[in-house]
Amino acid sequence: MIIDFSRQLHYVWALLPEIILCVSGMVILVVGVTGRYREAHLAVEEELESGRSDDLGWLALLGLLGAALANAWLYGVTEVGVNSMIAVDRFRLFSNWIFLLAAVLGILISFAYVYRQRLQAGEFYALILFATAGMMFMVGARDLIVVFLGLEVMSIAVYALTAFNRRDRKSAEAGLKYFLLGAFSTGFLLYGIALVYGATGSTNVAVIGEIIS
Repeated sequence: MIIDFSRQLHYVWALLPEIILCVSGMVILVVGVTGRYREAHLAVEEELESGRSDDLGWLALLGLLGAALANAWLYGVTEVGVNSMIAVDRFRLFSNWIFLLAAVLGILISFAYVYRQRLQAGEFYALILFATAGMMFMVGARDLIVVFLGLEVMSIAVYALTAFNRRDRKSAEAGLKYFLLGAFSTGFLLYGIALVYGATGSTNVAVIGEIIS
């Protein structure tokens, strides 16, 4: 398949792995707040003893599988058009595999932790998917604005994950410290992007490289 970035619809195909992750995260949030799910998960200790895995965790893994299939499909895509904001190259696709594998391992080792700490499983696994999507947006960016958006998607999700355990004071402290650090670093990043744009007149990475060279 040929992806022509002069057509807006083709951006959907180029961002298919990220879209699948975001949709999966929203589905998990909806499923997690249904009354039937809440009633079925009242007996947390019994589920721990039986070794039952969290069904929302498996649903998140299903979303990661869909994103992995979409990422594999992009290997057969030919990109046309210049100065697009999204890259469809081997670097992006290889990096996506790393992020997806890390997300899978993170979810698998978190089953018992979520039950033991009695955390909200739906929000927890959805945040992991959103953070993964943010990292994938970043490595696929050819524009500094997309880099910033991907960084913010990842950062906001990780802020929430860091402070997710409300019963643990250390978790809340870590979340606050990370939020303050992230807020300052975001300001510096935006300032740097503004300086680069002022000097080159563009936020496209390829154009900036050509002007500097």
